[in-house]
Parts: sequence; C-alpha cells; structure tokens
Amino acid sequence: MKRLAFAILVVAFMAGCANLQVLGSQAYSHPHHHGNFSQVMDMPASRAFTPGNLDELEYLIPNIVRGRVGNDPTIVYQYALSGPSPSHNRVSIEILEVIRGDLQVGETVNILEPYFIEDNVLFTWANYMPSRPNHEYFFFLGDQLGEYTDTGRRRPESFLGAYFVLRGEFGRHRVPESNMRQADSTFNTNELSLGTHVDTELYMSIWQEVIDAYMDWGRPPVTSHRTRVDSADLQQGFDVVIDMP
Repeated sequence: MKRLAFAILVVAFMAGCANLQVLGSQAYSHPHHHGNFSQVMDMPASRAFTPGNLDELEYLIPNIVRGRVGNDPTIVYQYALSGPSPSHNRVSIEILEVIRGDLQVGETVNILEPYFIEDNVLFTWANYMPSRPNHEYFFFLGDQLGEYTDTGRRRPESFLGAYFVLRGEFGRHRVPESNMRQADSTFNTNELSLGTHVDTELYMSIWQEVIDAYMDWGRPPVTSHRTRVDSADLQQGFDVVIDMP
C-alpha cells in the first residue's frame, strides 16, 4: 500500500490535481488480466494539447503500426524514493503493417501502455483501458527505449527495448471487423478499450479518419511530417511517458 500511495501522490502532483476520478466501484473484469478488479480509477495527466484530427495526431509520431496484441501483460515499475512504484503495462504486439517508421512486418515488440494494477485496483491514465488480447489495433508509438534517458538516468531493465504508446487514448485505435466500415453506436467505448470519461465524439471522428486512411489508403502515405522525434518534442504532447527524470 505504501507504493500505491506514493504512485497516487506522484500522479496528482504531475497533473496539478489532488483527486483521482473513480470510474467504477463495482468489480471490473477484463480478459487481458485474469480476475476481477474491485475498482477502476482514472488518473488525470496534463495535456499540452488534444489532437483534433488525424493530421494533428500524426504530428511528431515516429512509429505508426497495425499490431496484434499478445496475451502476456506484465506490470512494470519505476524507481522512486520509497522504492519501486507501478507505472505501465508491458505487452507484446505482432507487427502486421507499418504505416510509418522502421519496424518490420512479422516482428514482435513490446509496448508500454498507460495503465497499471495495484492491490486489485486498475489505474488508468486518461481513459486508456487495457488492450484486448488477440485483437488488432493501430498504435502510435515513440522511439525504442534505450538504457539511459536523455538526462543520463538508467531506465529499469523491464523498459529496455520497448515502445511507449503516445498520445494517451488517442494513440491506439481498434481495427474493426471487415464488415464494419463506419463508426456507429454498437462500436462503444468497451469495444474500443476506452474509459467512461473519454470525449467519445472526438475520439470516434479521429478513429474514422484512421480507418479510412490506413485501411483503404484513401490518401497517399504520410511523408510530410518528421519521422524522427526529439524527446523534448514528445513532452509537448500528452504522451503518458512517465520516464525517469
């Protein structure tokens, strides 16, 4: 519980907010993690901006891929003054298509998703619920993590080689079934692995752009944006990158 309390204090400080939003006090079950959660809590995180469309979402993103989620979730920890503190969920994805970046089709990589579990409570960063195993999503990812941060701090071993999912809930978009071409009321926040406080109208409008652009290639491949990103630039957006200072 000490680690849990410390994690809550850190998040509240970073967000400039002392309160966590309780999304549900009843048991929550998800096939990605075995068992029920007694509570789901959404932790506020600061945003420099919220993307209003796909062009804004793509800006400064080094890797955009379609991937199939594995069934191997692991909660990873950062090191704090009081000891290890839960930070993200690490899970593997199989790369099925590369929209941007240097990843290869058929490759399996680890990604870091912005949520964690502690004492049977699911903590989510800004509406990002666990991805569903064996489902396909478009992921907006950062660069591969090396051993050291830009400030020279050593990262935990469990982070090495992984990729952060950037832009919070907007950094992941469920690939629809072949017969579902348009967003509709049946494709709800649960199907999209989103929390209940998400701006559904905005998210669904961007989701539709993602599907139209990446599945049908309704426009030329993106070539006008930068393909490499400085970590300082990443911090200008809401990336839920809780990295070592």
